[in-house]
Amino acid sequence: MNRGLRQADLGLRLGAQLSASALHQLLIDEAAALSGAQRVLLVLDHPDRSVLAGKRLPPGENAAALLKAVTPWLDEARRTRAARLRHGPAGAPLPKQRSCLVVPLLARRELLGFIYADIEGVLGRFDDTDRDRLATLASRAAAALAGARRIAELEAKLADRTAQLEQRDDELALINSIQQGIAEGKSFQGIVDLVGDKLREVFRTQDMGIWWLDPHTNLGTSLYAVEHGRRLSLAPQPLPPPVIRMIATHQPLLYRSSAEMVADGLPAIEGTDQSKSAILVPIVGRSGVLGSVGIEDHERE
Repeated sequence: MNRGLRQADLGLRLGAQLSASALHQLLIDEAAALSGAQRVLLVLDHPDRSVLAGKRLPPGENAAALLKAVTPWLDEARRTRAARLRHGPAGAPLPKQRSCLVVPLLARRELLGFIYADIEGVLGRFDDTDRDRLATLASRAAAALAGARRIAELEAKLADRTAQLEQRDDELALINSIQQGIAEGKSFQGIVDLVGDKLREVFRTQDMGIWWLDPHTNLGTSLYAVEHGRRLSLAPQPLPPPVIRMIATHQPLLYRSSAEMVADGLPAIEGTDQSKSAILVPIVGRSGVLGSVGIEDHERE
């Protein structure tokens, strides 16, 4: 394929809606085809770090080691924002030198990353023409990468917004169920049962507890207890130290393992199984903490 046709074909492929991994591989393949490089690294800049997004190396070579060796050159390109051609080691015969290219990926002055390419002298030698070809590729590729990044950001925002709307739908469904229970004249216990069932549905759990907490009597009364999907009847319980702490601080209690629960003074209640993780959230009213809602997981920490 002649150069003009290749560039036109590349433009069409860069304009296609490729996945990020497919786009990265396309850039690596094109860099190698344009220059004849043995090694190609695609390094992308992120706000807090640089990431090796793709590579093309001879068998047995280590990309991380190569990236570490050329990082000073990438840092220089980050400062100068200019393509750079090197031959080295200096003074060595040409067949024993390695030609190295570092080309920044710039899209509207935004630095997205770099293409690194090299070749051993016994196989060839880069020149200014190779540098300019890779610079042209980098210019076109940067626009495609910037577009892909913007699409990914929009998709992430859309997913976040969708999750927020789904959460809001769950909240509204819970509120509506309470209002419906009140409208139907349900008793307090009937409304609690309705709320507990709806919460189990929302959180997709078979282990849920709702407790009324009375710091004056130091007792907690179980209003709703379901374990392994089975409704339990539990006697009033003395308030353990972590629950008293929750009443005082209004802060949830999160336990990532059964060992954490036991160590904090919250073992399993008689007649129940010890869960592997749990969270207790205070129900806060005008006069303070009235009760708690708890979710347990008996399958995983």
